[in-house]
Amino acid sequence: MMKKILMTMMAFTLTIATQGQTEMVDTAQFVAVYDYELKTVDDESKPVTDRMQVVVQVGRTVTKSMPCSGYRLADGKDVADLKAANQEALMHMPTVWTGLPEGQTTVREFIFPHEFEGNEPTPDIRWTLTEDTLTVVGYPCRQGVATWRGVAWTAWYTEDIPSSAGPWRLRGLPGLIVRAESEAHTFVLAELRREASPIAAPEQGPDVQRMAYAKLLSHRSEVFGNRQYPTNPLYYIPDLSDCLGSNGMSVTVFSSEGLVFAGGHPLLTKAHAYQPLELIAQAVDGCPDQSQLVVVYDFVTNTTDKDGRAAKDSVRLAVVVGSHTAKCMEFNRTMMEDFGETGNRDYQLGEWDARKYNLPVIYVGWPEGMVSAFDKIVPNRYFYTEPLPDFHWQLADDTLTVGGYLCRKAVGRYAGRTWTAWYAEDVAVPYGPWKLRGLPGMILRTEDADGIFHFDFAGLIGRSAKMTYMDVGGYTTMKRDKFIRQRNKLLCNKRYVQNPRYYIPDGAYDHLNIVEMWPGGPEPAAEDKLSVVATDMIIPKKVNVYQPLELR
Repeated sequence: MMKKILMTMMAFTLTIATQGQTEMVDTAQFVAVYDYELKTVDDESKPVTDRMQVVVQVGRTVTKSMPCSGYRLADGKDVADLKAANQEALMHMPTVWTGLPEGQTTVREFIFPHEFEGNEPTPDIRWTLTEDTLTVVGYPCRQGVATWRGVAWTAWYTEDIPSSAGPWRLRGLPGLIVRAESEAHTFVLAELRREASPIAAPEQGPDVQRMAYAKLLSHRSEVFGNRQYPTNPLYYIPDLSDCLGSNGMSVTVFSSEGLVFAGGHPLLTKAHAYQPLELIAQAVDGCPDQSQLVVVYDFVTNTTDKDGRAAKDSVRLAVVVGSHTAKCMEFNRTMMEDFGETGNRDYQLGEWDARKYNLPVIYVGWPEGMVSAFDKIVPNRYFYTEPLPDFHWQLADDTLTVGGYLCRKAVGRYAGRTWTAWYAEDVAVPYGPWKLRGLPGMILRTEDADGIFHFDFAGLIGRSAKMTYMDVGGYTTMKRDKFIRQRNKLLCNKRYVQNPRYYIPDGAYDHLNIVEMWPGGPEPAAEDKLSVVATDMIIPKKVNVYQPLELR
């Protein structure tokens, strides 16, 4: 009976859709159905695998990828049953039109309580083709690999089907994609239908909220990426009854399945952790924000050398503060790259000296509600995001003058360390060095409880410039927790201080095309040269004992 009710409701929804302002923009040459699996965790952090199907209509000029419930198969069976609707709600698969309008991609998805549409020029996925071959579901396939928008993909395509299409937004190979997989996502071709079905354009309803795709992606990440989402998927709706009423949504409840339908859309009472298919879109107008000021810090790490003697690592950092974003990176590099001071010899030498630390670039608040980190475990680059961390600050009455600013004290915890911070309410922005944030004023001084790390205020510069977002191309996307574990495992190993490249196999090291360099002047001794892999990455010859900022 429940299924019959649902089918009736779905049929009603489809009937309404056919009455909307929908035009046909192409005719499918064939239809590909993919099984889509997503590895994630549930609201109790237990591993789960979600499954659904994705249907791709491949036309001459337009390709449309959609959740299976959005497509009626040629035999007339409605596949939007209760289980499929549940999985599709969990997995956040949008409907994508590639080539509509010409040269553009249009993405449509429902994020309660609104339908959203984003548009951008169709991006180019820069595949690297390999010689590897594999038979996948009966098709002889070749391999292509790419890192696109922060996610590393391995795809298997067949030249037997001469189409550059694939599931979701994956495309651009010299044959239909039969299988594609990343760390969390897997698409496998399940069925191929030779049917000339019409490809419908997005409905032109008045209630659809349209925007640049970068803004839609940011909104999606902000809503689904919040830590509250798995346990309370409607956490961001302050008054559900009022929201339903104001949007004219009727409600149907399927309590045994844990589903609520509002206006024909399933709403979850519990969800699974959001695993994005793409992390970063091109920023609107090419930049996430406009800088207002630069706060400079001396970052000191107290450690020991390979013989156990006390040692210090010291580097200067800059935090570029915008209206809603902060960017932390090495100071000299910041001044040259963000503010055009490329001819300043002091900045050139300072940046050269700081290369040995292989420092990350960290964005706090971009995308909205997130931290983005471009980091390294030499010789590889890694990218990860995480929701804005909560340091659970405890404010105290103590005061201290730092750099002429009256500061107040706060104590907080993050990633296994306790931090004491001094913040200036006269610099009324909620940022600080590294990932430190969330106080009612700029953090000017902070240290951890063990006395290992010190961030000390070194100056404030009023500079305005566009804050550009780094390109994720060439970075391998990894979950934040996995990256921290891997980095700490390798760099905290006792062998690291004796031989900083102990974990790089000799064969791999020989293929890195390393250049021995120095900043100018007489040629120094071999141990004083830098082994340069790239302009922003070196393999150090001498290091002190590694001290991790994040223990977990």
